[in-house]
Amino acid sequence: MSHPYDPRCPHCIPAIVNMDTGVPYEMGSPVMVQVLRVWNAAPFKVRQAFIAVTSDDSRAPEDMQLVEPLMEKLTEAIRVATDN
Repeated sequence: MSHPYDPRCPHCIPAIVNMDTGVPYEMGSPVMVQVLRVWNAAPFKVRQAFIAVTSDDSRAPEDMQLVEPLMEKLTEAIRVATDN
């Protein structure tokens, strides 16, 4: 189990991997800029649920319900950033 979500923790953010290279995108990349824009706009409780689902494998209905709209927004942010 990872530690609880802490907004001051540099590791408590989504990690996005480039599917072509298998390497995580760097913080200043267009993908991470867009992802972090969405992430930073999300309410604390939603970010907390995201970390619980992605890091701790939570399947609690409350967590899943909070995370679903965020995942849609993150997916769209990645799509926008990677469209050429």
